Amino acid sequence: MTIDAEKLAARTRIAELVRNFQLNEADYLAPAYNETQARTDFITPLLEAFGWDVHNVAGLPMAFREGIEEATVEVGVEKLSKRPDYELRLARQRKLFVEAKKPNVRIDQRRESAFQTRRYGYSASLPISVLTNFHQLAVYDCRPIPVLTDDAHVARLLLVDYQDLEARFDEIWPL
Repeated sequence: MTIDAEKLAARTRIAELVRNFQLNEADYLAPAYNETQARTDFITPLLEAFGWDVHNVAGLPMAFREGIEEATVEVGVEKLSKRPDYELRLARQRKLFVEAKKPNVRIDQRRESAFQTRRYGYSASLPISVLTNFHQLAVYDCRPIPVLTDDAHVARLLLVDYQDLEARFDEIWPL
């Protein structure tokens, strides 16, 4: 498949995910709809649309997988072992973490979620990390030291609402 064909397939799949979310948005934003359901229904398919082999369809051994769910990273001076929802890799090297939340979490405002995401990336010396609940997607610069009291917008490079995923596709694709 050519790069243009991959991009078209990705754009089409994302449009489907957006339509599915719109059809039952009230249900997905209800407190009973949890993070695991959001990951299964929307977040993992979103990552796959962008070309990440999250479920190891290629059948690669652990060292060569592109996507690791519940990866481990040591954070803080205490070297606490934490688990980002997804670690995305190319050629055996970490490229970014993706932290998932349930859709009713306001990631545009919730400082704890932003701090968690930034801390994962900072601790692993990654340039960016992503925070998403599918309803919103935020990309954070992980080079500045994360501080728990930072507002959610600090070091945020990009914030996209799900309705804009298609329109801003070309902006997100290179990430």
